[in-house]
Amino acid sequence: MSILCFAENPGGANGVIALASKEQDIFIHAKDSAIKYIQDHGFKVSSQIPDNITAIFTGAPHSANSSAFDYILRAREVKVPSFAYVDACVNSHMRFKGHSDDPLYYAPDYLFVTEKATIDAFTKLGFDPNCIFEVGNPRYDFVVSRTKKIVKKTTKKKSMLFLADPMIPRVGCDYKNSGFDVKNPQDVRSFILLNSLIKSGHDFDIIIKLHPRNSVKEFIKYQDICRIYQGNEIGIDMAFQSDLVIGTTTSLLVESALVGVPTIAALLTPQERSWLPHILPDNLIISHDNSHFNTIVSDILNGSFKISAPSNKGQFCRNADAKMLNIINSMTAY
Repeated sequence: MSILCFAENPGGANGVIALASKEQDIFIHAKDSAIKYIQDHGFKVSSQIPDNITAIFTGAPHSANSSAFDYILRAREVKVPSFAYVDACVNSHMRFKGHSDDPLYYAPDYLFVTEKATIDAFTKLGFDPNCIFEVGNPRYDFVVSRTKKIVKKTTKKKSMLFLADPMIPRVGCDYKNSGFDVKNPQDVRSFILLNSLIKSGHDFDIIIKLHPRNSVKEFIKYQDICRIYQGNEIGIDMAFQSDLVIGTTTSLLVESALVGVPTIAALLTPQERSWLPHILPDNLIISHDNSHFNTIVSDILNGSFKISAPSNKGQFCRNADAKMLNIINSMTAY
């Protein structure tokens, strides 16, 4: 069996990495931020196309100009089943639309999804629910397994890992409903939280982990009081070594909480709750306002906060990698 895989962003790359960890005969194509992400996880990216493709697998597109569409069309052309991994139900109506008026114009034959909400979203769009498989998120199995092999270091001073957002989207039109110090819809989300942390006077080392779409120049005003990081280290490794992890809606927050690191998702506006997965680790702290946010940060750093592992870990670690491969095998057996 030869599976041709493609990803162009870290979310889609997680599905490709999961398959590659279980199956040897996989050819990985990638572009943009997915290239380095896949390589950092120890897998090779190539341009080779196998002679006898039995299936094509892609990460879900995030753009109307996505190259994933080319792979789905190729699957139709060579008459092999196509699969796409969708890690969230957000913007389901835009995933496979491209520049057409049909939200399923470039849809694959089968979908792998992480939660029921995504099944419901695509079913409403007209996708056959019998061709959608809820397998869970393979990333969660990966991070739990990986951190079991990591020894946590001790440091003299407590550290906080801040997960920066891209500069866009900004806070947006819902800014007046924010519980944080937001002045206008064009405020930069990461800057609001960093300014709050710095003004609070908490005594800890701040490491700003930049998003792949960030540049160091955008955060230059924080370089004298924070360490700005944009490198090769895998996110969960950095989170696991931290005393506290803070961000808005990035998936690394879920991963961090899942392995027992005190983690805060600071939601600047009410609408941002819909950007998080519907099911969250029950130890993930969600903060909606500045006062609560800084109180929790203080409690965690001074040791008065009770650190706990999630009691619902079983909802996240579901052997998604094996499930996806078994389904692909069953659909390509002949």
